Amino acid sequence: MLGDILAVSRANNVLLGITGFLIYIDGGFLQILEGDKRAVRELYMHICNDRHHWETPY
Repeated sequence: MLGDILAVSRANNVLLGITGFLIYIDGGFLQILEGDKRAVRELYMHICNDRHHWETPY
């Protein structure tokens, strides 16, 4: 399941021109996003509004 999340994140970030990394520790995620300010802001807003980022237990 975590591999699937990483694969989707990588594919989506390439399309948006965003780089960074995703860390999973003790049931929580830390994601660092780098790229064009507008693209990063739009992705961040998408993450904030997507229930999967708040309700999915891993």
